[in-house]
Amino acid sequence: MSILSRAKRTGDPFLFYMWIVGGLIAVSILCIAIEYIWGSGYILKNLTSVLTLSMDEDDSWGPMLEAAYARYNRVEGGIYQFIFFEEGIKFQYPPISILPYFLALKVGFGYDTLFELSCALSLFSMFCMAYCGYVISVIILEKYSEDGSLLINRKIALFFVSVLGVFTFYPIWIGQYIGQIQVILDFLITFAFMAWLFNWKHLSGGAIAVVALFKPQIAVILLWALFRKQKKLVIGMMIVFVPAGIVSLVVFGFQEHVEYLKVISHMGRRGEVIWANQSVGGILHRLFTDADPLVFHAKSFAPFNMFVYVTTLVSSALLLLFGLLFYKPIGEASLKSWDRLVYSALDLATMMFLLTIATPIAWGHHYGILWPGISIAILVAIHFLVEKRSWSGVTLVVLCGSYFLISNHFIFLHTKQFSGVPINLIQSYNFLGGILLLIGLLFLRNFYLKASKVEEVGVRSH
Repeated sequence: MSILSRAKRTGDPFLFYMWIVGGLIAVSILCIAIEYIWGSGYILKNLTSVLTLSMDEDDSWGPMLEAAYARYNRVEGGIYQFIFFEEGIKFQYPPISILPYFLALKVGFGYDTLFELSCALSLFSMFCMAYCGYVISVIILEKYSEDGSLLINRKIALFFVSVLGVFTFYPIWIGQYIGQIQVILDFLITFAFMAWLFNWKHLSGGAIAVVALFKPQIAVILLWALFRKQKKLVIGMMIVFVPAGIVSLVVFGFQEHVEYLKVISHMGRRGEVIWANQSVGGILHRLFTDADPLVFHAKSFAPFNMFVYVTTLVSSALLLLFGLLFYKPIGEASLKSWDRLVYSALDLATMMFLLTIATPIAWGHHYGILWPGISIAILVAIHFLVEKRSWSGVTLVVLCGSYFLISNHFIFLHTKQFSGVPINLIQSYNFLGGILLLIGLLFLRNFYLKASKVEEVGVRSH
């Protein structure tokens, strides 16, 4: 008897999960095999480089190390003036992001050593991310299973699936291959979701705040927490923000932070045209400017376009307002504390996605922070499917479509024949996958709202 038929017969969420997620991972592996046989073998080569730490790309590590050297040598004009505006190096992180490198240079570490350590740390983060994903799956499956526990053989299977999931999820492995700190940030976000499901909200807030030290737009989660009255999350974030802010000002000075705002403004006004920019701004550039979406300019951004700039600005504001305001609270008497916790986790995942696409530049590897959210969403959708909730099957299909579009890399689409308007919209498949994820998350949140209303009616009738 197949896993699927057993799952249907027994209504076992674990079997459904293994069939669905295992199937999605199998499809990703099949795509890699097809590309290896009929393509250039690009994906398999890169994955091999990731696993053997033999890649030489330094997309984050290079600019960060250059900035640390600039600060160490106290270049004239400051870090951003020299590195970003004069040298054309796309160092896009706040000053405090280079503090570890700056201290390492002080004690005598060299460029090559720091590069190798950074790559090793990010690879280790991939395994840590897989472990956190495994814990998330165990927590949810045990909460929604009849006996409330999983056998050891099932836990081993879940861990194996989680590891395969991380190493076949395109935004994560490509981030590691090109030398991106995003991989470490992906782990911290996954850890934050795991902590959230344990109700360790102070710890969750701290992890999110560390991510925001490198990606300032994530600090909007603090505003989200205030709107949702998540006091513990606010406290956890402030425990990180306050001392980090003081240290940053003391070490780098006020002027460097002002210069960083100029960098943010410069990038926001221009953005990037290349297909890998999977944001609203990137799509608008590819539709309404004549720049080549297949070419990446290492030392410059897209030409300024007033229509694209204003439309991106307006869309970003609307997306963030939607994430902050589109919410209905659930009373404590309506649902169990666990269900309220999952409901808020889905709401947090919604905000994470909106923060990703609302920025003028959202590279494909930035979608790595969606991995824990989509994993939780699929697990919850399976729970509602087992309960035979209406529209749960449709929701699960939508989420599977989302996973498929985000987790795979379709190289054949990044060619000249697909670069014209409007067919180049197909190159934004990560973005489309994200939209499907948003739809799925909203469906799941609505399921919990309906369940809470049923519970309220039951409480009142008693």
